[in-house]
Amino acid sequence: MKRLLSLFFCVALVSVSTVLAQDQTRIQPQVNIFVKGNTGKQHIKLVEGPSATLNLFHPGWLKGDDRQAFLAVTGNDLADQWQDYTFAFTPQDSGEVELALSGRIHKQRDGERAKIYTVYDNIQITGAELKNPDFEQTDDIGGFIAWHSRWGTQPLKTDLGESAKVWVGNELTQSINVTANTTVTISFKAKAFAPFVEEVAADKDDGKPTRRELEDAKEGMFPPLWYPLASAIEGENLDKRWASVEVAKDVKLDGNSDKDLQDITADLQKRLDSGEKMVLIPNGTFRVTKLVLPADVTLKGSENTRLIFASDKPEFETLVTLTGDNTTLSNLNIAITDDLLAKIHAQNEHNLMVGEGLKNIKIDHVKFALTDKQYIAQRLSRQRPGTRSLMGIRWTILLLSLCEDIEISNCHFRNFSLGVRTTHCSRVLCHDNVGINGQHNLLSFYHGSEYVKFYNNWFSHVKHPLVWDGGDCSPQNKRLVPNLPRDVYRNMLPGDKDYAIHMTGTYEVYCHNNYGEYGKTLVWGRKGRRIIVTANSSKYQYDMAIDAEGCEEVIVANNICTNSKAAGIGSFYHNDKTVITGNMVNIEDIGDEIYKGQFIRLHSSHGTQSGKTIISGNLFVSHLKEPRFIKVDQVRNVVISGNKFVNGGILTNPYGGGKITATGNTFINQLPNQPSLVIINKIIKELTFRNNTFINENKESATGDPAVVLNFEVTQKLAAERPDTIADDVFRQLDGNSFRGWATPIAFNNVGLSPYPARVILVNNLYEGSLVVPENMNNVINQNNIQIGQ
Repeated sequence: MKRLLSLFFCVALVSVSTVLAQDQTRIQPQVNIFVKGNTGKQHIKLVEGPSATLNLFHPGWLKGDDRQAFLAVTGNDLADQWQDYTFAFTPQDSGEVELALSGRIHKQRDGERAKIYTVYDNIQITGAELKNPDFEQTDDIGGFIAWHSRWGTQPLKTDLGESAKVWVGNELTQSINVTANTTVTISFKAKAFAPFVEEVAADKDDGKPTRRELEDAKEGMFPPLWYPLASAIEGENLDKRWASVEVAKDVKLDGNSDKDLQDITADLQKRLDSGEKMVLIPNGTFRVTKLVLPADVTLKGSENTRLIFASDKPEFETLVTLTGDNTTLSNLNIAITDDLLAKIHAQNEHNLMVGEGLKNIKIDHVKFALTDKQYIAQRLSRQRPGTRSLMGIRWTILLLSLCEDIEISNCHFRNFSLGVRTTHCSRVLCHDNVGINGQHNLLSFYHGSEYVKFYNNWFSHVKHPLVWDGGDCSPQNKRLVPNLPRDVYRNMLPGDKDYAIHMTGTYEVYCHNNYGEYGKTLVWGRKGRRIIVTANSSKYQYDMAIDAEGCEEVIVANNICTNSKAAGIGSFYHNDKTVITGNMVNIEDIGDEIYKGQFIRLHSSHGTQSGKTIISGNLFVSHLKEPRFIKVDQVRNVVISGNKFVNGGILTNPYGGGKITATGNTFINQLPNQPSLVIINKIIKELTFRNNTFINENKESATGDPAVVLNFEVTQKLAAERPDTIADDVFRQLDGNSFRGWATPIAFNNVGLSPYPARVILVNNLYEGSLVVPENMNNVINQNNIQIGQ
């Protein structure tokens, strides 16, 4: 009888599975965490501990030492409410293991892994140290500091703040150091993001693309789908865009459009070698394979001249080589064959045209464009084969090295990888050009180059119109010994005994009157000296409109920056002597949410600090339902003076630090919830807050948060990572400020009950509402403050 019941039960299960296979299947997220002691040369065996709510095991698909060094942690189905979990393990050796937050593993009917998202937060650990366990620290592009992922993981806003949303195909990982026989206990919160709904399996013979092919196709679309859309109108047209998108297998570089074209390579080379100085190409479309241009030559097209660059070689070779001074390319319309692009894609970092050691090079009224299909293939190419990286194979239209007096003007670049790159060049002009659909940079002003003027250019969907790059300034780069991330040596050249590309620097960068939309930045660079960025207009940037990293003597003035992902303007790493003045940073409540970042970000990483920064005379306006800020991560010192904020203010990172002087600013609130507009955390050692004005213009707003919050909280995590925050030697001076329309002008948060000796000066402030100083703050000067209406 038992056997018959068992057989009946199995048949019933099969029947249910069949029904579900014909309809949609809902799959609930689960906890899925890996502890990997087998990622390096050393294999650290891991002994699993007890857990009341999780399953800990060594996967059977691993064998021997690998299996014992890999611990999987899984749980049951998650709900949409937070649940608490704890597990433990004991390493048998000391060393480094990797903690990987993942999601439920489920293979779809098409063989691909399903994107089933699990949300994690509030990780607590004993027996080892974990950085950024609550995910509140983010980098300049919104990723989690100290955590790593293959494709990038963006924060998810929850009731706990910033949380991590991950799936098995994009794990969030961090390496931690463990000690032999010391148990590591990890507690955390997790919940489901949303159930995964699996559709009915498509007929394998229906000719439709697979899900993976459609995912890849997104990367090939342009404007690229992975750049968020501008508006709801574009979103409504998404189906139309999808209808015409081509998946990778359909994008074949097998065109033979050049087979019937006249090849004029030999004729052109003969004219160039004969000493002809003005080589005029007649109207028509011609094939060109390889040219060498001598000195004092102008290669010029007629009104309807079109050159199709092609290759007769089995592998790519540079097509045009400039060998002499005083060379001009003018009025040329250049394209390339499918065959040539395929050869370019065989290896990274090819160059169509090159010149070295030359003077007086002019590129004027030149057009370059890949076909739409070629550009899709370019976007789908991979620098690292086998990965899903968005970084397509890099290749440059023109590379110039050790050259002087270069001018690129009135050119039109469309559907390209990289435009022009200069290394160790002097006096570069790039003006009145148009760039549309650029996968990487239009102008790369690189390594040791001096004096560039970049002006009157227009860009749409170009990732980085201008990049100045004087070398790596990342403090976390282990190859750079202390101070080298900051140091540059001018006039260091390739071939010098101690030449180091990351210490070359770039110098005298002037950028003005440019427009850019839907890129990653308008202009940015690192390790530059004497940078002026002024009178530019930018909107919808996927990172920041303007960003300087590890630079000195920087002026950012009179620019308009609308809707950027991280911030309108950024100062990163150890910028020194930076002035940000006269700019308008405007955040509209239109377009994709991801563009609605902060006003300015003074970003920091690995303890670096910007110094001698002035932010003055700017207009910051947010039209969102919540405020936006100058976000101060970590600075040596910053002066914020004479700015006007509408629905925004100043926000400090609890893990940052430094000294802030804020004087003569105006803060206006128009929001119904009356949020705090200035939040100063304890890690800021000194605050001077003088002669600022707060006005609540929303008379119907409900009583909300204090206008200014002085937060003295030191969490256990903060005390462990930044012990300098434990001391009570902070200084807060607030004098001559005016508060109108706030029930609480200034609040003192998290001061506890015992005597708190922080030095606070409250003098000559004018306020409405109630100003209460906690009684246990015994080092406060509270004088001459006037409460309006009393």
